[in-house]
Amino acid sequence: TGAYSFVITPGEVTVIDVTARLFLRDDVEQLGIAPLTSMFLYGDINAHKFDDFRPAVHDSEAMVVNTRAGKTFYRPLSNPPRLASSYFGVESPVSFGLVQRNRDFEEYLDAEAHYELRPTLMVEPLGEWGAGNVRLMEIPSKLEGNDNIVAFWIPEGGTSAGDEMEFAYRLHWGMTAPGDGSSDLARVLRTRAGKGGVAGVENTPDRRKFVIDFEGGILRELPDGEQVSPSVSATNGEIEETVLSRIEGTDIWRLVVEVKAPAGSVVEMSANLSGYGRDLSETWVYQWVRE
Repeated sequence: TGAYSFVITPGEVTVIDVTARLFLRDDVEQLGIAPLTSMFLYGDINAHKFDDFRPAVHDSEAMVVNTRAGKTFYRPLSNPPRLASSYFGVESPVSFGLVQRNRDFEEYLDAEAHYELRPTLMVEPLGEWGAGNVRLMEIPSKLEGNDNIVAFWIPEGGTSAGDEMEFAYRLHWGMTAPGDGSSDLARVLRTRAGKGGVAGVENTPDRRKFVIDFEGGILRELPDGEQVSPSVSATNGEIEETVLSRIEGTDIWRLVVEVKAPAGSVVEMSANLSGYGRDLSETWVYQWVRE
């Protein structure tokens, strides 16, 4: 059981200060603090699986986690073929939440639901939360009426009957909520995916191509020809190829990653751009469920 306090300050970004005091009546295998739910049916990565006139249907497009070390993790959401979970281990996170970055009506074309107006929600922990994990759960869904995305904080260590716990946090609701992305690093603009291999010829289904566009931050100030290096990794899969280039006439840097994995694999991927001895972009992370 528990007692909650909510102090609500309306505004362009509405703020809710929450204090939660919990008293465990039984052992809890996994305690989820500051839970969020949302909906992701399809978007850039999986639109081909839905016969719909709209290019994208989602209340949120990604999860963002900001750490005290100055890293920003950007995880595009997915509608996987089976229940999927991702864990982000972090010590007292600065913030985490579910974001809707794309505010262009043309990206959704829904004159009723207006997904371009759905708010971002960021959780800002207050005080020291210590070690733990932000867990993201993605539930398969064929309907946009289902909230199939769940995220919450899991404190490290077991929880048992009789434990007393207190957590304080601040919720930021709005179109551009604080912490929805890095303020000085290049942000992930979009993620697209398709079959891997060479265009125009038959390719094996064990390869997948991911195209990640980065824009803004320090990258905007770099002249063409400056050395920017990608750092790419994959667990349970093999990186076959990486190509980084600046799209001519723009401030967008495009990273193309080809990954290979056997059927049934769950591949965890990570990529970011660096140079001059520091990170230049957010860290893109994704889970590819190879069918």
